[in-house]
Amino acid sequence: MARIMVVDDDSSVRRMLSQYLKSEGYDVLEAESGEQALSYARDSASDLILLDIEMPGIDGLETLRRLRREAPDSVVVMVSGINDEQRAVRSLEEGARDYIRKPFELQHLRAILQQQLTLRP
Repeated sequence: MARIMVVDDDSSVRRMLSQYLKSEGYDVLEAESGEQALSYARDSASDLILLDIEMPGIDGLETLRRLRREAPDSVVVMVSGINDEQRAVRSLEEGARDYIRKPFELQHLRAILQQQLTLRP
């Protein structure tokens, strides 16, 4: 069973994603900030990390940079409610495997997760 970390400062988004992912059979870890995600990444490996870009404190892009050092084997998929093509491109350049825009369909999320976990090194 794959472990997925959901990183989002919005508790309702974290809760909804966590419930959905658990119903799909994933082991889920929730982080409310970039700082907490980095701490979790040091303590336990996640196969995939869903990482929100817009967060207070360490934003998603800086968290992504640090995760590439702390958890290089984890696949990172960025999530954002803002349509910003430059951030999407920068995320991919920094090592994210994909970029999903909120709101998204859960079937689309499922397909991306399955694809990225299959391609995981």
